[in-house]
Amino acid sequence: MTQLGFLPTLNKEHKANAWDLSFEHNSKIITVEVKNDLMAVITNNLAIEYFNPNSQKKSGLFATTADLWCHLIPNREIFIASVPRLIEWVETNPADKVFAAGGDGNADLMLYKKVRIAESGLFALDQENLENALTTLKRFI
Repeated sequence: MTQLGFLPTLNKEHKANAWDLSFEHNSKIITVEVKNDLMAVITNNLAIEYFNPNSQKKSGLFATTADLWCHLIPNREIFIASVPRLIEWVETNPADKVFAAGGDGNADLMLYKKVRIAESGLFALDQENLENALTTLKRFI
């Protein structure tokens, strides 16, 4: 976010299902849920958490109160979308695969091919396109 000209603040209270970062834009506070997808480097899939089987509650995308969803693929790409747009897209586009009890065993995940997400019209940003990021990001906030 700092590379885009925004100064993010970490959510120190980090209440369950809230958000990770916030920044101010045009006198409005924008909140961001950040996911670091380590496996995406290997699988070329984005894993979107949607349910916690341990607590039997919605989680991840369907529980966050954030305005934006930021999906990081380490040293590769950043995918950013408005949470409502991403929820709408996920609800109308079946996952390529569903993975139960992923990660540390407390997350059911929907896996989407990275190329599907990139072609979906959701905001895809790689490290080389930071110049276009700010303009595109402003459409979502």
